[in-house]
Amino acid sequence: MQVYTALIILLVYRQPQHPQRHKWIQHAHRLLETNSDSLYSLHLSINLLIFSMWFENSTASSRIAKIISQMAAYHSLPPLSFMLARALTAAYHWSSGDAISCFRDVDEGLQSAQTHGIVLLEFLLSAQGVYGGLINGNLDIAEVYLKRMEAIPMGKRYLDIGHYRVLIGLLALQRDDMVMAIENFEIALAFTLQAGTPFPEGWTRATLALALSQAGQHALAQEQLLKAQEIATTISSQIMKYMCLLANAYIDLEHNRQQSGLDFLRRAFALDRESGGLIIGYWGPKVMTHLYAAAISADIETAHVQNLIRSMHLAQFAPDNASAQWPWPVKVDTLGEFKVYIDGEALHFSGKVQHKPLELLMALIAFGGCNVPQTQIIDALWPDAEGDAGYRALITAIHRLRKLLNCQQAIVFSDGTLSIDQHYVQVDVQHFGLHRNTLIVLTEQECALFLHCYKGSFLAEIEASWVLKTRARLRDYYQIALRQTGETLEYQGKLQDATALYLNATHVEPGLEILHQHLIRVYLAQQRNVEALEAFGNCKCLLASLQNRNPSRETEALVAAVSS
Repeated sequence: MQVYTALIILLVYRQPQHPQRHKWIQHAHRLLETNSDSLYSLHLSINLLIFSMWFENSTASSRIAKIISQMAAYHSLPPLSFMLARALTAAYHWSSGDAISCFRDVDEGLQSAQTHGIVLLEFLLSAQGVYGGLINGNLDIAEVYLKRMEAIPMGKRYLDIGHYRVLIGLLALQRDDMVMAIENFEIALAFTLQAGTPFPEGWTRATLALALSQAGQHALAQEQLLKAQEIATTISSQIMKYMCLLANAYIDLEHNRQQSGLDFLRRAFALDRESGGLIIGYWGPKVMTHLYAAAISADIETAHVQNLIRSMHLAQFAPDNASAQWPWPVKVDTLGEFKVYIDGEALHFSGKVQHKPLELLMALIAFGGCNVPQTQIIDALWPDAEGDAGYRALITAIHRLRKLLNCQQAIVFSDGTLSIDQHYVQVDVQHFGLHRNTLIVLTEQECALFLHCYKGSFLAEIEASWVLKTRARLRDYYQIALRQTGETLEYQGKLQDATALYLNATHVEPGLEILHQHLIRVYLAQQRNVEALEAFGNCKCLLASLQNRNPSRETEALVAAVSS
């Protein structure tokens, strides 16, 4: 087992392209299956984990990380072995998007180092803490661990020096300080070349390319990426191939080379899915969410990318241009049927339906969802409450709503006002400008948005007074969008498209007589008299059923000439 541990170390750091690699790795895994109780097994597992994270995928990494965690939990390990195990499981956790578990393992390892006076692995442990901060943009936390690394003498450990410089560069990259990022990546590359380790070299070059491109040095960026791609091919590293594809995609998308950027994304996420997971996150939320959003908007591996966003806990970092398919932790539909989705799953209620927390959510949305005075909510939901009873009821409802949504951050209560945090909750009407003072001409994009999203009346099943104003406002916007779009289609001579538009509208808002009038007129314009009469008959039945009245004289006049 010691021999295979040495072989894995050789593969990881010096000869990852060795022709016997696959054979040795398979045999090492078989050794672990037959003997996972000794200290030698732990050291073999640790080096196999490094290998799987650099050259295989998250499925293999997960299996080995669990073995290491079990050994560390159930066996009395020497301090050095315990610290090494914690460093590697922390690395696995951050690479899987679990910053909390990463920080836990790092701090346990550092505590052991302090207890036993061992500084040898503090550098490696602290580095994992930096990554844990970088993946979710917690840069202050990352900097704390980075300063700890700075205090540790590195001597002539070229790989460690290069690693330290890469981390400084990654922190600068997320802070948009490209001068500092490039300077440190270039220093890191020089030390990595002296160390003679192919994977860290390729990784550094790919990340340097990202910074060079953002600094406008496109030729140099492409040069570094090509070298990184050559290394990825030579050492057969799927994760590095994935990294290079993502870097190419980001650079092309940033420079408006849309088609090639999307092609790189398509290849990257297909490779990621087929390989069982090749997650990277240390470029930070800004870069990763830009790539994820572009993929979802182009319907590239949408389900897989949504799962990546959730697993990396990046849903709250949605870019401004994120499509409706972005996997917000909570989604709320209010147009037509009221629905709540938690991590993509429709919310179902067990036992007694929690009416008041849901009413609170509805009221918040109806009042605009941002900085709504608590008094407005209390007056709407607890109008008969005396003293501070309304306030106490509100506090209880907020607590229950957060629990129901499985998201504490969803509802913000501060300085006497309530808001829905749009980083965590996506509401179908949130971009519709609910409180514009006047009805205005809508842009073509706004019309398309309204017509796509409007599935029916706002909170159609609720008849409370606090719903009515917003419902009427949204209905007015819908009619404006419909009229503008319909008139454009008619002007362009696209009468069949206009017919389909109006026909759908009579299903969405069957009680709006003006929509039936639009439909009848466009039928008549095409001399489709029979269908015009059928539309009138349908209008008459719906108005009688929904409003207990007959069509207006204006509607009757439309079909008078063809009905006689």
